[in-house]
Amino acid sequence: MGGGSIKQDLSMTYSLLRLVNSAAYGYNINSIRQGIVLLGIDRLKKWSLLYSFKNLSSNKPDILLKTSLVRAYFAESLKTHLEIEDDLFILGMFSLIDAYLDRDLEDILKQVSMKTEFKEALISGEGKLGDVLKIIEIYEKSNWKELKNFSLNHSLIFEDYLKAIEKAEKIFEIT
Repeated sequence: MGGGSIKQDLSMTYSLLRLVNSAAYGYNINSIRQGIVLLGIDRLKKWSLLYSFKNLSSNKPDILLKTSLVRAYFAESLKTHLEIEDDLFILGMFSLIDAYLDRDLEDILKQVSMKTEFKEALISGEGKLGDVLKIIEIYEKSNWKELKNFSLNHSLIFEDYLKAIEKAEKIFEIT
């Protein structure tokens, strides 16, 4: 992604520069190109997804975006515990897409380019990716009895959940 399309959208430019210059990253830059280079592809993808979701949620309560961010960061941390190769940030963000768009999840996912396994997990909740979504919901609901279905280091996962909340709060304050 070049800086061209970002430069054309003033709010997008502002959002990117604000993120990169924030205390979270600590850089002092003033060009889009430099910001993109410093963030790197992975963080840039996350930022663009967040930016898109923020625009989708303009008429939605803030808690929806915060919850999506917590889910995304928590999903990302669960990949190591569940030995999953994929970047799960997208899975976490898209787990609430139906609430953003007030539409059926299956219909939405038909229009999105995403791995089939991700779509299946979001729809059916099955498989390892489905387990990620189940664990996220267990933590959101504090339904600790359900954790017995997963043989994981629960204290480490709880720490990851708290870190996901912290990251989401920081990013939410910046955007």
